Amino acid sequence: MARFIIGSGAAPIHAVPAGTWQAARTLGEYALLGCYVGPGFDFSDFHMAKDDAEIRSIITLQGEVYAACL
Repeated sequence: MARFIIGSGAAPIHAVPAGTWQAARTLGEYALLGCYVGPGFDFSDFHMAKDDAEIRSIITLQGEVYAACL
C-alpha cells in the first residue's frame, strides 16, 4: 500500500491495490468512512461484504488482516 501526502496540512491518502479488502472499525458510537476511486474503476468489479459471516470467511481465506490506524 502506498501513502501520499500532498500539500501543507493535507490529510493522508492511501493507494490500495486491486483485489485488496478494505475495512473500518469505529472506536466510538459512529464513524465516517470514505473511498475515492479513479479512472479504471468499474462497479462490476466491486463487492461489498454483506454481513459478519461473509467478513469472517474473507478473513479466513486471506489468512491475514491488515489495519491502518490514522
